[in-house]
Order: sequence, then structure tokens, then C-alpha cells
Amino acid sequence: YAVGLPDPRREEILAAVIVLREGHDAEPEALRAFCKAALAAYKVPQEFCLMRRDELPVTDTGKVQKVRLAAMLAAKHG
Repeated sequence: YAVGLPDPRREEILAAVIVLREGHDAEPEALRAFCKAALAAYKVPQEFCLMRRDELPVTDTGKVQKVRLAAMLAAKHG
């Protein structure tokens, strides 16, 4: 999931929330390197956050609430 986070210098930065499958692991730097190789520079997220599926804020129907997710990340990253 991609969400915008407040940034005092740029107003907003792009953050990517990565949900890993059970038993899998990833490093934010490896994800950043992959994105840099595959995307234009302005599309590469500045922040990467690894989360478990049960940590995501969801509606009663199971859809991820991106506004709440962005608020969670903003509070976490200050």
C-alpha cells in the first residue's frame, strides 16, 4: 500500500507499506534498491514500513483503511 506522510520540508512524502507473507522477510534497503531500478526517481517511496496483515486497519468487509494507515504511520514516524 502507498500512502502520503506529512513532511516539514516537502509537505508530503511517499511511504510504502509492505505486507509480508508468513515466513518471509525483507529489508527496506533491498526494497528501495528494487524500486530505484524499476521506477522513476519521483515514484520511489522515501519510507518503507513492514507490517503483518493483522496490524493493518481494516473495515468490517476487510478493506484496508488507507487514511487510518497513514495516520498510524505518521504517528509512528513523528
